[in-house]
Amino acid sequence: MRLKVSAGGVPVGSYTAKFAGIEPTTSEQYGAGYRWKWEITAGAQAGQAASRTTGTTPTEKNGCGAMLRGLIGGELAVGQEIDIEQYIGRNYMLVVAATASGATRVEAIVPVNQ
Repeated sequence: MRLKVSAGGVPVGSYTAKFAGIEPTTSEQYGAGYRWKWEITAGAQAGQAASRTTGTTPTEKNGCGAMLRGLIGGELAVGQEIDIEQYIGRNYMLVVAATASGATRVEAIVPVNQ
């Protein structure tokens, strides 16, 4: 059997990608969260996954809120409910940035006109 080592994520940069949804996740350090997932659709990284893990409650100032704002392409309102399912398969421009640990994560998303 042969195993091929990967970078564990796409390199820092901007990518066109389709939103693949969110999945619940749990961290011993942070507790419950969501993993926001995209599939890169163009360029050398096409077919690879990019993601961001956030908490479960979106606010105007946290990562979950930032992902949700980017997903809908606008501002959030307190009390607003958003059906994530309607955004699956839509195209976005992702900005992937490095973290302090050297890993990469989706830092910002912008809807691409369809």
